Amino acid sequence: MAQQLNGFGFQTKNVTDTDTNTNIANTNLTQDAARILTGGSNKLTFTGQSEVETNSVFSFKNGTSANDVRLYEASGSGNSYVSLTIDALAANRTIKFPITDDTTLAGLDCRQTFLKRNIINKREFVITGTTDGEAVGDIVHFGTGSVIKGRGYYWNGSAWAYWDASAVATASTFIGVALDTGTASTVGMCIRGMVTMSTDAGTAGDVLFMSETAGQGTDTAPTASGAIVRCIGYVMDSTNGQVFFNPDGTWVENA
Repeated sequence: MAQQLNGFGFQTKNVTDTDTNTNIANTNLTQDAARILTGGSNKLTFTGQSEVETNSVFSFKNGTSANDVRLYEASGSGNSYVSLTIDALAANRTIKFPITDDTTLAGLDCRQTFLKRNIINKREFVITGTTDGEAVGDIVHFGTGSVIKGRGYYWNGSAWAYWDASAVATASTFIGVALDTGTASTVGMCIRGMVTMSTDAGTAGDVLFMSETAGQGTDTAPTASGAIVRCIGYVMDSTNGQVFFNPDGTWVENA
């Protein structure tokens, strides 16, 4: 029999009640207020639609928590799925598709942890901008000590201090460039990749050496007796401090 659905806040015509299913034909549903569809632990299934579309926020929420979102396989048995699970967050997070242009598919605005083996076929290190401390590459967050963005430091096993090619102790160990000014473990240290240093080191394409001036790089190898010659990368720009930071693990002490 035909009837009008308005008990749930929807109004429509040409609805056929078959006692088990309600069929909507030839019209749209109009919601006149906020409504709740209570399933009573039953499954709600959409089948046969070519597409299910919404032009507003679609939220999965169960009180103060939310169930997993499951994405089922497109082939195979059709029974296997990937679960998207959201644990407790300190603030809202965003996954954006794409970022600013069509060349960047997705961006995540918070720290990510990958627990299993991952393969990245093409990892692009773009030349950084002109702001000191900008970096694209491998970053660590450990160690004490105050650092200044764009300056170079060595790690002595506990704290970060200015590197200096004048002596073995300050030039031959684990090194990095500070991403910002503050505590090293908080702001992060670039240990390999594109980074903008606070001083210009030479002409684009030059080999970058650790300098005898504390915390800086140079395109001229140190020549003083006892100084350390250590290649730490390549100059990427002639005026703005951008370098490819790729410190060699070997070094030579001048006689």
